[in-house]
Amino acid sequence: MQANSVRSIRLSCLRTLGSPVKTRWDAPSGIVVLCDAPALVVGTELGALAWQQKMVYRPLGAPKPHRTEDSQVHRIPLDLVVSGARSNPLAGVLCANGPVVGEWLKTIGLLSVFFACACASEGHFESPNRDGSSDEVSCTDIAPGDTFSCGEQVGWDKCDEAFMDGYCNRSCGRCAGIGDGASCTDVAPSDAYSCEQQAGWGKCDEPFMEGFCQASCGTCSIDTQLINPNASSEARQLMSFLVSQHGQAILAGQQSREDANYMASLTGRFPALVGFDFMDYSPSRVERGTTGEDTDLALDWWNEKGGIVTFSWHWNAPTDLVDTEETPWWKGFYTNATSFDLVTAIDDRNSSERALLIRDIDAIAVQLGHLNQAGVPVLWRPIHEAAGEWFWWGAHGPRVHKALWRMLYDRLVGHHKLHNLIWVWNGQDADWYPGDVYVDIVAEDIYDSEGDHRPQEQTFERASSYADATKLVALSETGALLDPARLEESTARWSWFMLWSGHFAQEQDWNTDAVKRAVYESDFVITLDELPDLRN
Repeated sequence: MQANSVRSIRLSCLRTLGSPVKTRWDAPSGIVVLCDAPALVVGTELGALAWQQKMVYRPLGAPKPHRTEDSQVHRIPLDLVVSGARSNPLAGVLCANGPVVGEWLKTIGLLSVFFACACASEGHFESPNRDGSSDEVSCTDIAPGDTFSCGEQVGWDKCDEAFMDGYCNRSCGRCAGIGDGASCTDVAPSDAYSCEQQAGWGKCDEPFMEGFCQASCGTCSIDTQLINPNASSEARQLMSFLVSQHGQAILAGQQSREDANYMASLTGRFPALVGFDFMDYSPSRVERGTTGEDTDLALDWWNEKGGIVTFSWHWNAPTDLVDTEETPWWKGFYTNATSFDLVTAIDDRNSSERALLIRDIDAIAVQLGHLNQAGVPVLWRPIHEAAGEWFWWGAHGPRVHKALWRMLYDRLVGHHKLHNLIWVWNGQDADWYPGDVYVDIVAEDIYDSEGDHRPQEQTFERASSYADATKLVALSETGALLDPARLEESTARWSWFMLWSGHFAQEQDWNTDAVKRAVYESDFVITLDELPDLRN
């Protein structure tokens, strides 16, 4: 933001410590500010540090701020920041949280000194990465108060309310590049033949088709921007790689490290991805004696092999497990294995059910935090297959599922600052889709029939239609491997496949050994040895 481009900017409050609530300054540059609410001057250096949010605001291109001896810093929420320089006596003002009130700040002519005040969404913010460094972003997700999260405000359709002005910008879809990617068109070059006909005749690569029939030809562009504007460099690098391979190849994936080792012994190659599960870290399982090991296995897979990590979570219900001989506690992720009241947990913030949900999410945040600290980007696929309703997190319909998804994002990203996550949504139905600003990648699970190695074009097309923006689509679970030769000729541009574990990988019923070898040897399939080094 340049000073000579600022015409009028709204303030919430300004005053020096100990001065009257209503104060007037006449700055040398001609700026006049009238203030109607208290604020805090934090020093005479550029910028201000909001300690509670642990975020740094500074004008684009300005020096990084630091505390000075005469600074007085209080732990107050971040709302607006005013920054000045050199001869401006108002340098470094942090405004208190609350509704935007007060007068309008207006510039008079071209200012000789830099002075700018902006709502949180208009500034450039920096959030610390795991190594203490920071990345500039221009999008924030600050709620208007501590009572309700941005995810809840979105669920209640409050984004257009006046009190939300300047708040929850990311969640409300106001941030450029996040959730607003170009939609995929399917316009034919002429009225003579349809896109379906052109694609069927193999005309997609002809010069006259450039820019036409993008959906039918699978040539829609995909933005590499992640929904978390503070995403780690490792997560951004992984997403960029996945996008670069879109339509060019499919990545081989295998659920469980044990079965990945089996595939390597059979085919001579490891998969590019291995799927891990936080199931045994669920508190209701831990209190019955389970010990999770997948975090350590994932760290080893990344550090030793350089392989891509994806995690799901077969979330044992927090409490109220049926725990009978027919339905034991260790099946607690199934709907019929628990009476846990998820509706109350979502709708009543003060309920014991809500507290248990948060307890469980926080337990998994510890494991994700280990991966974050180690620089491991995670393709994160929680509360999957919700529309099937066989898991308890999908037993109460789309509204509750979407609210739980947003709660997961708010807690893991907003509260725990886990910026290594790429959010993979696997709900399996358009009505359950939580929105483009909450999803990086769409995924489908397919268990059609033994030996069915079709490209699954129809399922791919359905999954591609869930989002308004063009998203990568992955085959996050499959019982049968896809025939790479047929896949290469199809319009199903799956990003990766994840063959499920156990007999799907090691027996002959769903996939013969000949099929497994053919898949891993295909030039269209990326295996571990063909990955770039994503650790650097």
